[in-house]
Amino acid sequence: YGDTIKTYHAGWGDTLYHLLYGYDSNDIFRSGIITDDTNLLITGYTQSYNPQNYYDNDLWILKLDRNLDTIMTSTFSIPDSALATWNTVALKNNQDGIVIGGYQSDFPNGIKQSQITAFDSNGNLKFHQRLLPNSLSWLQGVAQTTDGGYIAVGAYVNIFPNDCSPLVIKVDSQGNYNWHY
Repeated sequence: YGDTIKTYHAGWGDTLYHLLYGYDSNDIFRSGIITDDTNLLITGYTQSYNPQNYYDNDLWILKLDRNLDTIMTSTFSIPDSALATWNTVALKNNQDGIVIGGYQSDFPNGIKQSQITAFDSNGNLKFHQRLLPNSLSWLQGVAQTTDGGYIAVGAYVNIFPNDCSPLVIKVDSQGNYNWHY
C-alpha cells in the first residue's frame, strides 16, 4: 500500500505488468519524460534513502529502460527539508534530462516555498533553486523559453485575506530568479 507502483492496463483492465520501485510507503512518482535514447526518466519524492526524520523527503530520479528495469536511481536531499513535486508536469531539458517545479518545506516551520530543480539524464544535479523564499508558494509546471531559461507556473497564498493566486515565475537557464507575477 502506498509504495510507488507502476501498473499498466490494456483494453478493459487487463494488467500487463505491475512493478514496485522504492521501499517506503511515502515514495511517490509524479512525472516523467522519454529521453533521446528512448528510456524513461521519472521524478518524484522518496523517504527510502536515509531520511533524517519524518519530514525529510528527497527528490527522486529513476531511469528505466524499455522493459521498465532500473538503469539508474538518484536522489537529491537537503537535511530537514521536504522536497516535493506535487501534481507536477516535468520538462525535458537541453541536456536530455528533466526540469521539475515543486516546493521545499523546511522542518520545523513547514512553509512551502517554490523551487525548481534540473537533472541531466544520468541523474546528476544541474541546479536547485528555491524561489520566493518569503512566501507560501509551489510550482506545478515548467516550460522552456527561447532564451534557454524557464517559465514555471503554480500558486501562492496571500496570507491576508487567505486566498490562493496564480503564480508565474521566470528563471534563467540555471534556475536563477528573473521575475514573477
